[in-house]
Amino acid sequence: MTLTPTDFTAITGLGFDGDAVPLDSRYQTAALGAELVTTLLGVTTRTRYTSQGYVSYEVVYKFWAEQIRARLAAWRELLADVRPAAPAYTREERDQEARSFIFYIISSQLLCTSQNKGDPAVLACLQDLSLVGTYDWASLALAHLYHGLDELEIGRLRRHQTRQATAVSCLQMENDRLRTRLEVEGIPLDFSDEEEDNDHEASSDDAPPPPPSSVRQVAAGPSRRRP
Repeated sequence: MTLTPTDFTAITGLGFDGDAVPLDSRYQTAALGAELVTTLLGVTTRTRYTSQGYVSYEVVYKFWAEQIRARLAAWRELLADVRPAAPAYTREERDQEARSFIFYIISSQLLCTSQNKGDPAVLACLQDLSLVGTYDWASLALAHLYHGLDELEIGRLRRHQTRQATAVSCLQMENDRLRTRLEVEGIPLDFSDEEEDNDHEASSDDAPPPPPSSVRQVAAGPSRRRP
C-alpha cells in the first residue's frame, strides 16, 4: 500500500503548496557545512559527522539545551531588584536558536535517517527565517520517504538473493560430500546398468510359460501321414 500525498497531509498536516525548498548541495562539503553550522546555528561543537559533510542534530539540540540551561541558572542567581523579566538574548542568538530548533525538527522528523545526522544543505533554507513557512516541505519529506522505502526494498531483495545463493552453495557442498563418501565406500554412483538388468529379469519373470507340446499339436491341426 502506497502512502499518497493526501495520506501524508492527513498525517502530518503539511500541504503540498508553496515554493520548492532551495536546497544547496554546495553546503554538503565539510568546510562549508561546518561554517554554516557555526554562523547560522551558533554551534561550535565538532563531531565525527563534520568530516563527512554532515551535522549531528542531536549535538545541535544538546548544545542549545546546555546554553539555555546555563543562561537560566545565571539569571536566577541575580538579585530580584536587578533581575530582568527574562534572560537577555541578542537578536542573533534568538535567530540561531530558532534555526537550530527548525533544523532539529526537519532532520529528525521529515528527513530522518538511521543515524542522527542532518544534511547541511537544509541550512541554506534557514538563512531567512521569514521564508521558512513559504516552502513546500511536504514534497521534500515525501520524496525522502519514497527514497528510503526504495532502498529498504533493494536491501531486502539483496539479502534474499544472498540467502538463496548460500542455500544453493550449501546444497552443492552436501552433494559433493555425499558423492565422495559413496566413492570411498565403493558404492557405485551410476545404477543405470543394474536397473536395465532388473528390468530385463522382471520382464522375463512376467512372461507366461510356453504351452505343453500336446496343446501345440492341436493348435497346429491333424498331422498328415504319408500313404
